Amino acid sequence: MFYLLVLFCAFVVAFFVIQQYKTYQPQPTAEKVRQIVVNFNQRFMIKDNLSESEVEHFLAKALERYFKNVKTQASTQGRERIDIDINHQLGIEVKLSKLLKKTNERNRLLGQMDLYRSRKYTNKPLMTIIAGNQKDLSMPHILEVEKLLKQKNVEVILLPLFEVENK
Repeated sequence: MFYLLVLFCAFVVAFFVIQQYKTYQPQPTAEKVRQIVVNFNQRFMIKDNLSESEVEHFLAKALERYFKNVKTQASTQGRERIDIDINHQLGIEVKLSKLLKKTNERNRLLGQMDLYRSRKYTNKPLMTIIAGNQKDLSMPHILEVEKLLKQKNVEVILLPLFEVENK
């Protein structure tokens, strides 16, 4: 009888530990996301001929290896959707540098960040990943957008994509 009691207690403890492990979700930080994204890009060399949604997909898959609840196109209220949401704790908007050459796209990005900040990520980290070839990422309009986003307390990652040779 004593052994059954010990076995039952061991089972209860094991069950409790497993349930705690399943519900544990590491909290995403901007620095951890930055490390994951940069390391992922160095290992897999994302090409610059991809669409914004394809880059978003690759980044979300990389983040899923480290965080449990990674969603793409997550609702922030109303019709607005942020590209990647991690554990409802950190939001990421992905933009291609070649699209930000247009003034209206830059203004749209700045407005999106204001909406996301006010509606869902008030006291939570908010990031923008601007992906493109090295030349585009060093253009004055990209550096200006980076500066403006940082003034809005939005973390920015300039993600160099690897150029595909045209044949």
